[in-house]
Amino acid sequence: MSSSSSIIPYIMRILFKLKPMSILDVGCGTGKMGYLIRDACDLSMHRTKDKFKIQIDGIELEKSWITPVHSYVYDTVYIDNAEIFEPKQQYDLIIMTDFIEHLKKDKANKVIDKMLKYCKNMIVSSPYGFKVSPKERYLGHIKGFKHLSGWSPSDFEGKGIEWFDVELPNFIIQLKGRGEGI
Repeated sequence: MSSSSSIIPYIMRILFKLKPMSILDVGCGTGKMGYLIRDACDLSMHRTKDKFKIQIDGIELEKSWITPVHSYVYDTVYIDNAEIFEPKQQYDLIIMTDFIEHLKKDKANKVIDKMLKYCKNMIVSSPYGFKVSPKERYLGHIKGFKHLSGWSPSDFEGKGIEWFDVELPNFIIQLKGRGEGI
């Protein structure tokens, strides 16, 4: 899916503060976040693909979303379901932008809890308080990837909140990872 542009400055600020060397983009969709991160961390430093310093991997369920941009921007794109995917390494940062609302809350919480084991930090962004409507339109979504849950920062209590902000229509939250996996 494509993330709201309102969260981009927040993601960049967190990125420059944390300086991650490895990133996993869960639900990478069109690759927007991967491209922006690659541009900020490598391309803007005039590094070519063979000299990229940041490892950026992605997970995407929908193979039809993968384009040639993905092969340039991401080191590896796993075509897989995040609900069953097990990372093969620890990451400095895992990002989930406009992803969790496409799962029922219990399933999304399981994915978040699992991924927190594989990272030092996590960034999650989702539409704020979205309510599922039977008349939901598929703006920016492919059929079958409609919103199934609504979220707010209070849904993350007990998950290691480091920071959050609301930039309507979305909110963004940074969680402290547990780094227990692998």
